[in-house]
Amino acid sequence: MAGENKEYAAWLRKQPCAMTGHGECLGALHVHHSPGHKGLGQRNHDDSGKPLCTLHHTQRHALSGPFRGMGKEALRDWERTTAERFRQLYLGLGPAAPF
Repeated sequence: MAGENKEYAAWLRKQPCAMTGHGECLGALHVHHSPGHKGLGQRNHDDSGKPLCTLHHTQRHALSGPFRGMGKEALRDWERTTAERFRQLYLGLGPAAPF
């Protein structure tokens, strides 16, 4: 599948939830992919992924919890910067800063 990076996705699943510190984390970790321009039944490249526990993953899609009230632009910025921070951490180019 185009955009698949199994090694990176596996690494993301071992990281703490990107929303640690924004309420209690519950459930298994998911790799949440940033929304983008893709066809029906497809997802963005794994490089856009970020780890979210089940609770925060559900809240992200429902725009509830810490995502409540985020406008489209703020949400896009969070998606982009969070994915980039994890990517930099994976490549050894950035510190393990709090997300």
